[in-house]
Amino acid sequence: MAVPYRGAESDLVPLHVIEPTAPHTATVVFVHGLGQSNSSWKTLFETSLAVNHPHIRWVLPHAKFNPSPYNNGERRPSWYDIHKLPPSADEFDENSPLFVESLDTIKSVIQTEIESGIDASKLILMGFSQGASMITMTALTGSQQFGGVVSLSGWIPKRFSQALSTFNAQVTTTPVFWCHGEADQEIPLTMGSDAVEYMKSVGFEVEIKTYPGLVHDTNEEELKDVSDWLARLF
Repeated sequence: MAVPYRGAESDLVPLHVIEPTAPHTATVVFVHGLGQSNSSWKTLFETSLAVNHPHIRWVLPHAKFNPSPYNNGERRPSWYDIHKLPPSADEFDENSPLFVESLDTIKSVIQTEIESGIDASKLILMGFSQGASMITMTALTGSQQFGGVVSLSGWIPKRFSQALSTFNAQVTTTPVFWCHGEADQEIPLTMGSDAVEYMKSVGFEVEIKTYPGLVHDTNEEELKDVSDWLARLF
């Protein structure tokens, strides 16, 4: 079902939810990538992950349409500006209004779930590409121990990791599952590996799985691995 979510500028941003078909014991907040829609991921999950985990509520926020530097200024759903792929080391701006608003939006979705009765320890943050970078940065800047973080083809902007100097030690106990295609040319595996090493360096335990031949995309093997990882948690 489509649920309107009120953003920081009072514009309605569509948020999709897949309700559990068994007693609700956990929630996944999934964040899509640059130029994508949450509806396509909702359709995918309805025939895969949601079927395997009927007790999980799936919440899929949607980025606002913004002029995208990567798309020559055309309006695309985006969480923050990207000028090229692979992203350069210095193009991320942690103080940009768009990034700050996007981070607030995701944290608001998370807080709504917690206020509805789900404990943070039963809440999984998951995302693809730019969405994966957003949920990772959300976890790193939070004050709670979440149930887990799942990154699909993600990375951590270099400027963000350089600017982030302090952590709430509790967040580093959050388990992380990092999936990445070995043939990814948009977010190369080296960027994912750098992010994993950074998270390990600040105390996270990270499980990484790579996929030969997989480009900047997902596939059945990766989704099965995510499903199996979720099953081990809950």
